[in-house]
Amino acid sequence: MKRFWMTLPLLMTLTACAEKEDTDTSAPEADADTDADADADADADADADADADADADGHVSDAVGCDQSGVACLAMVGPGWAGQEEANCQANSDASVDAGGGAYALAPDGCPDGALSVCTGLYAADQDGNVIDAAEYYVYFYGMAAPDQAEASCDEGGGTFSTL
Repeated sequence: MKRFWMTLPLLMTLTACAEKEDTDTSAPEADADTDADADADADADADADADADADADGHVSDAVGCDQSGVACLAMVGPGWAGQEEANCQANSDASVDAGGGAYALAPDGCPDGALSVCTGLYAADQDGNVIDAAEYYVYFYGMAAPDQAEASCDEGGGTFSTL
């Protein structure tokens, strides 16, 4: 069985590092307003996707997830994941642990509610690095993931970051 690899360059860093408090107060308010305006369009698109996934049973996504409680949950939304969710979650968990991060567990009912942000439009690759269109996934970030690291990780992975 071929495994797909979900790759976000900083995801392992997110799971290995504790959240840092931002102590930089030198940024002017105008910069913050500009950043907020620039993020608004991307947020609206990702929020619509995330809202479409949300349901009343305590899960932000109905797609099978790979959850590291309190940090991140990888929602395997593409049809290419069918039958490979458990093996891929275990592979990602092993990689996280090997990098000094926490383990992930399969979330067969979907990623839990409580995510603070989401990265959409991500695609897994095969072992040769070829992107697999049918293997789309989202990453939901929770309170233990530093927001600036989550956004940087999403941007570097080619996804669209949005707060929820």
